[in-house]
Amino acid sequence: MAFAADITGTLAGLLPAQQAAISGLSGPTAAKFTRAEKVGKKVPLSAEAMTPAGELLPIGLIREAVQECLQESIQDTTGSLYALIADDEIVSLLHNLMGRPGEKDTVGRSLQEVVDSFSALAAKDGQPGDVVAAINRFTDRLKQLSGELGDLRRHAAAKLAQSLADVNALLNRIADANRRIAVGGATGRPFAEAEAEQTGLLAELAKAIDFASFRRGDGSIAIYTKLGVALAGSDVSSLIASEKGILAGASDITEQLARGALHGYLHNRDVTLPNVQSQLDTLAQTLQARINQVSNRAIAGADARAVYHGSRRFADPAGNRIGLGGGDTELVLKEADGRTIARASLASVVKRFRRQSGLPGGAFWPIGQVAAALDRWLARCLPETPPQSVRLTAEGRLQIDLPRGRPLHLIFRDRRSLALQSSSFAADKALGLTGSVALCDGLGNHFTTVLNQSDTLETAAAKIGRIDGLTVRLLPDGDGRKLAIASRAGSDLIGEPDADLAGAMAQLNLVPADDQQQEDVAVHMVTTGPAAHMVSRPFPQRSVPLGLHGSMILRDTEGATLGFQTVTPDWSLEQLVERLANTTDPRITANLVSAGNQFALRIATLAQDDRFQIEGWAEGWQTSPRIGFLATGGPLAISLAGSALPPCPIDPGSPFTAIADKLNGEQAPWAGAGLRAQVLRAGTAEILDIGHRGGLPLAFDGPAAGTGPGQLDLRYNLRDQLGLNPTNTQIVAGFANFFGLNDLFIAEDDAFDPKAPIGVFVTSAAPGTARALSLNPGLRADPSRLGTASTIRQISDLLCNPLNIAAAGDLAKGSWRLAQYAEAIVNQVHMSALNNRAQITYHRTLLDQLARQKASDIDVNDRLSTLMALQQTYHDATEVMSGLARFSEQLRTSVH
Repeated sequence: MAFAADITGTLAGLLPAQQAAISGLSGPTAAKFTRAEKVGKKVPLSAEAMTPAGELLPIGLIREAVQECLQESIQDTTGSLYALIADDEIVSLLHNLMGRPGEKDTVGRSLQEVVDSFSALAAKDGQPGDVVAAINRFTDRLKQLSGELGDLRRHAAAKLAQSLADVNALLNRIADANRRIAVGGATGRPFAEAEAEQTGLLAELAKAIDFASFRRGDGSIAIYTKLGVALAGSDVSSLIASEKGILAGASDITEQLARGALHGYLHNRDVTLPNVQSQLDTLAQTLQARINQVSNRAIAGADARAVYHGSRRFADPAGNRIGLGGGDTELVLKEADGRTIARASLASVVKRFRRQSGLPGGAFWPIGQVAAALDRWLARCLPETPPQSVRLTAEGRLQIDLPRGRPLHLIFRDRRSLALQSSSFAADKALGLTGSVALCDGLGNHFTTVLNQSDTLETAAAKIGRIDGLTVRLLPDGDGRKLAIASRAGSDLIGEPDADLAGAMAQLNLVPADDQQQEDVAVHMVTTGPAAHMVSRPFPQRSVPLGLHGSMILRDTEGATLGFQTVTPDWSLEQLVERLANTTDPRITANLVSAGNQFALRIATLAQDDRFQIEGWAEGWQTSPRIGFLATGGPLAISLAGSALPPCPIDPGSPFTAIADKLNGEQAPWAGAGLRAQVLRAGTAEILDIGHRGGLPLAFDGPAAGTGPGQLDLRYNLRDQLGLNPTNTQIVAGFANFFGLNDLFIAEDDAFDPKAPIGVFVTSAAPGTARALSLNPGLRADPSRLGTASTIRQISDLLCNPLNIAAAGDLAKGSWRLAQYAEAIVNQVHMSALNNRAQITYHRTLLDQLARQKASDIDVNDRLSTLMALQQTYHDATEVMSGLARFSEQLRTSVH
């Protein structure tokens, strides 16, 4: 934040000039001057050099060198002064905007009122309405500051543009004066007026920009940046402002500008004001993320409700996929009196939904499928539940509305899942369960066994206990007992259910055990797009046929084909890896990687900075590659997540493009239901690709569908069959927090990601965070929904204690109370303004002193004589010290 003008060299003065002159003179007619030799080099003075300076040294040359050094100092000091003046012009406005430490209308004081209102409410001395009012004042203040900071930055940009225009005008006028001087010198015409104008223009230029110059033999002046980029001479390099800095022709000279008004305005536009905005955004993001984390955790208990309106918007619910790490989310549906209606594992609910739709369970699930799976689970638990009680709104936000006819609560409780427990069964009776019991852990291990109808709880426990890596025990539960399955490796377990609701996994209903610690799960989100590498879901065998059928087109970021592969059901994972390695572009690598006791496919770019993508809709259905496809025609029956859509009539002879156009028609019912279609091309082959914008599963039937010639053999795309996903783009703590189901703070627009993670190194807050921060409208309408007494106490404690806050602007990462951090922003601006004014005063005084010194008649003889005497004294002292050192060494030698 603090602006520091470069004053290096502004104190050149007489002494350095004289030292340079003396050290560079090699004789009475010397005309070149060099810097002094290294300090400490012993140069014996001749008797001749000790005579009066005026008799031996060229006084005119010395006086000229002194004047040039003084002029350079004046030029640099002028540049530093006007850089400070330009900076102060903006910083003064910023100072007035931010206020002074301790004033009642600062952002720090406004946030402290929020802290005080929460503390009073926690102590039962306040009202929820007071908290809401304090939060509204604080967010309004953030909006005002952000808006006016934007205005200030535009003002600084306008001043920068004006200063740049002035500099370009001065450079053109200097070039014109140069021309007149050169012409005058060549033709004998008088050019004193042009020289005087040249001198004045250089003085004006020093106020605007940092530069170096030298005079050519024809009297013209060549002007450069201090690092040698030409600005003016015979030609002029026009300066241009960009979003990133200043260009002189094709050269970026931003970092070469250390003085002048141009530097001051540029520093404000690109450093000072963005730094303050970044600090406000970081403050807003930290406040929002930390408080929302507390409020979303609260719905695992007393703050659970029947209605949730998520605040987070997903622009691509098909391409945005999530997976859980570090545990599972337990779903509990309760009556208002506390009686449990149903209990389930979120991961099992989503995976069963996918299995029922003919898809692999997978480790990552589209946002749209998560919503649809929750809706199906609720409909099964509460038959009276209306359709789409859980849905994504048109804006892409998760919304849950339980039936209003009875008081219900839906709990989202994150837990570790190092141990799972089953439903309760009679211990000595046959369970009557058939099917596999399958589990996986966080290391990629897969565990499975099979139960039959005659198995009792004891025999089921014995079968599971024989699986390497698992332990099992029976726990008493009223009149019955339940299974408790744990991981020997200490890794979280998640069930792998099948589609059968009467099967063993569905009836066991494995959920995190009651003794598992309540702890936020890590929600890993990946997005569709170019990536450096992708890893598939794990497969149990590397050499057994996968049973997969489909095609995959790999492209680079420019759209060029890197590989095209069609897989048949008899291919194993090893064969797929081999074919990909042998047939794709050399820039792509494919190999097998271990995932616990399973194996996965990894596709990556050879160069770390390269990216590739697999073409096609996320969660799309694709045909086999066809050349010159023409449909036989007939109706195409389409089902969306189990619900039938109107059949799409396919005209005989229709190519893929015509079918895609029909499905995408603006008035077509299929596009209205969210379907989208495109045609992929690989050489002369074409593939019809149909997907749903929300990622919901599709199914196709009817005369137009099938494997015969002219029929559409639509299958789930190969990329998603393999479960190929890029690395995580984001990790957010807590399932409810990820969706913003009970957010206290929301973002009023989509200018930034409201769930961006907070680090403690560099801020991840996007510009606009502070302006977008707002209180959840539901709390504004009903302040009593702020939370229970326990939740309020947790928020109060969080606000009153230090938190890790990322580095932003000139504020380093560290541990701050939020109100203290807000006040630190105000204090930083305040100190910067005070420092600017002190620096301006200092530079004005220094400039006056240098100007007086330049105008005064310097007694060169007296100054040089003093310097010579000082140099001789130094020489003599050196000789004495050397003699003492030699004498001391001789003494030590004689002693030894």
